[in-house]
Amino acid sequence: MGNISRRVEQLEDARDFDYVELADGGYYWYEEKELYKSFFCFYMSCLSADYGGKDRPPVPDVFVAISRAKDRAGAMSKVLPGWQRWREDHSLKVCLDLDRLVEDGEIVPFNWAKLIMESGEEDEDESYSGLQ
Repeated sequence: MGNISRRVEQLEDARDFDYVELADGGYYWYEEKELYKSFFCFYMSCLSADYGGKDRPPVPDVFVAISRAKDRAGAMSKVLPGWQRWREDHSLKVCLDLDRLVEDGEIVPFNWAKLIMESGEEDEDESYSGLQ
């Protein structure tokens, strides 16, 4: 089976791996390179599901780990640097309310498709208001 302590040390020393310390004393390990792939796939799947009125796919495990982290703000900053600007910086491909995740540990969907459609309706009303 091997020495578990040695294996943990190898994971800690590996550059591509990092972890989130959980409130229960455990650790959630993740591969940094894989995060953005999973974020992007989740984001695109959520946009499609939200627009089509379908159920969303499961949330990536790293967000569940952040909800259970000992220091949620620190964990979020480690996983998504600059996360505080998530509503303005659209390069952060997320469909969750990151503020609620960090503050309350709750995984709450954020519907970009609805926001875009609602803001588009306001723009339409304003652009045609002078024609009536």
